[in-house]
Amino acid sequence: MTTYWADVADLHALIFAYAGPLTQWINGRLNEGYPRSEWSDIERSIWADAFRCDWLGDLRSLPHQRMTLGRSETRLIRSRRMYAQVKELLYDRNPSLGVLLWYERAMYPKQDDAAEAFYTTALLAAPMENVWLDVLAPFLQAKETLATAAALGGHLRFLQYLVYEKGVDVSRMANFTSGSRHLIMDRVASNGHVGVLAFLHEMECSGISSAALEGAMKHHHLDTIAFLFKHFPHLAIPEKATLYAARYGHLGLLRYLVTQRQAPCPPRVMDVAAYKGHRHIVKFLHKQQTGCTTMAMDAAACAGHLDIVKFLHFNRTEGCTTLAFDAAAVRGNRPLLDFLIEHRREGGSTMAMDGAAYEGNEAMVRFLHKHRHEGCTTRAVDFAADRGHLGIVQFLLAERSEGEVLACLLEHDVTKAKAVQALKKSSPTS
Repeated sequence: MTTYWADVADLHALIFAYAGPLTQWINGRLNEGYPRSEWSDIERSIWADAFRCDWLGDLRSLPHQRMTLGRSETRLIRSRRMYAQVKELLYDRNPSLGVLLWYERAMYPKQDDAAEAFYTTALLAAPMENVWLDVLAPFLQAKETLATAAALGGHLRFLQYLVYEKGVDVSRMANFTSGSRHLIMDRVASNGHVGVLAFLHEMECSGISSAALEGAMKHHHLDTIAFLFKHFPHLAIPEKATLYAARYGHLGLLRYLVTQRQAPCPPRVMDVAAYKGHRHIVKFLHKQQTGCTTMAMDAAACAGHLDIVKFLHFNRTEGCTTLAFDAAAVRGNRPLLDFLIEHRREGGSTMAMDGAAYEGNEAMVRFLHKHRHEGCTTRAVDFAADRGHLGIVQFLLAERSEGEVLACLLEHDVTKAKAVQALKKSSPTS
């Protein structure tokens, strides 16, 4: 029996929710209306998806204006067809063009002959990952530089080729450059390339320090951390080790650090775990009596984690500040707000109604006006008017008495004309 796309129209949203970014883009489910910081990540995920599946479509149909791809994306290129298209579209057919990573200028080894020195760029990750020797041939005269780039990029097969076929001695690659404080195995560990790390260790490369653990933990590369614990037990535990483990919810790692390595676990560790919503981490730290601050419940409330707010309330004594109440109101989280009202005594501040007005949550503004005493400031009506929430503007003018809100509003040239008209219409003197 043939199934047609239109026959499952009610399932389209669910299907696209499980689809990759490339499929969502092609079907108009993604657009450039996101903030620039978020859109950059979405752009890269679309391209990574295209590389991963070796998409046969037209790359020009993908977002590519002001596009900067990194090694983590270009290493996913699997075919020469795709490589040629990307080189033509984004690099003007020259793989040496592109944005250099900030550490390349300082850390990649300098060759004795300046003519042989070069900087690798993101696109070269594709031939290095796939070991396309014909593409890399022009660069092989600077084999030490290529070996360093291969190690940092996690291109194990190409690194092994340079070692076994070109005679690169990785035992001499302890530092990126002469006098550099950055050890190569530290950077490899930070990048999470455990295969390369194991190979360098096998080849007796000695360029490692406690910064390797710091980087691996900061970027939560668990397999790399396990390798370092096993083969380099002498490395000092980083000061922020427990903080990183708690931030990413790695209970097994945190338990090992606390119980086996006696790693320091200051109160801010539980604060961070509460903010991230890792209840299992919070409960473990509570049993270990590590402590926390009011920031734990405040942060959990800011992030909307009611279960953690409840746990902290019923099991600990640090409490919270007015920030918890204000955050719940601004987020429009009534269950959380109701819990705080019933069980806590800190209350809130004028930020609660001001923030609710800014977000356009009229129901919350009305609730706070009717049931709470914190009130608001003139910023509430200013925020609401500036963002076009006319219903809130009218309600605040009619019900609140924070003083000269209309005059304050009219002083702003950017205030929407409709908001001004709404205020005038609702004014009893108009």
